[in-house]
Amino acid sequence: LQVLPEFAMQYCTYNINLLPNFRLQSGNTIHKINLSNEQFKILHSKFKRYEEIKGIYGEEMLKRLCVIEILIYVSGFFKNNAPNSEHVSGECVTNILPIIHFINENITEDLCLDMIASEVHMNKSYLCKLFNKCTGTTINSYISKKRITKAKTLLLQNIPATEVSLDVGFNDYSTFSRAFKEDVGCSPSFYLKYLAESKK
Repeated sequence: LQVLPEFAMQYCTYNINLLPNFRLQSGNTIHKINLSNEQFKILHSKFKRYEEIKGIYGEEMLKRLCVIEILIYVSGFFKNNAPNSEHVSGECVTNILPIIHFINENITEDLCLDMIASEVHMNKSYLCKLFNKCTGTTINSYISKKRITKAKTLLLQNIPATEVSLDVGFNDYSTFSRAFKEDVGCSPSFYLKYLAESKK
C-alpha cells in the first residue's frame, strides 16, 4: 500500500501519528512486522473491502476511510509494542541504507543488479538476500514501485505518458504501461481519467 505522507498527515491527531512508523527510525533501526495468521486475516479483509468498493455512491470517501483504517491498524502494532513487531538493526540497516540511497538517486537510470552490487561492493547473491531480509521485497520490485510512484507525480503534471515512461527509467512505453497496471491496477490513461472524474 503506497500512501503519500500528505494524505496521512490530514488524519493525524494529538494521540494518533500515522507517519513515524513507516520511516527509518533513529538508532539505526527500521520496523518490520511479522503478522500472525489471525492478524493477517484481519488486515487482508480490510484490503479486500477496499478493493470491493467500486461504482457506488461515495466511492472515493469510502476508499479513504479504508486506507485510514489500515494505517491505524498497522500503527497499533508499534503503539502497543506488540510482540510480533521486531526491530531490524545494526549491520542490516548500516548495509541497506547505501543501497536504497543509490537506487533512489539513480532511479531514472538503467539500473541492474550488477551495477548496484558493484556500487555498494557486495556479492550480487548476498545483496539480494540482504535487501529482501531488511525490506521484505526484492530489489527489482522496489525499483519498479519507486518508478511508478514517481510516474504518478509526473502524470499529474500533464506530462504525456510516453514521455513519463522514459523520465522514470523505463526503456519503452509498453514495459512502463504493463508495470503501471500491475502496480496500480489500471493503465496510466485510465488512472488519469479516474482522478479527473473523482474531482468533479
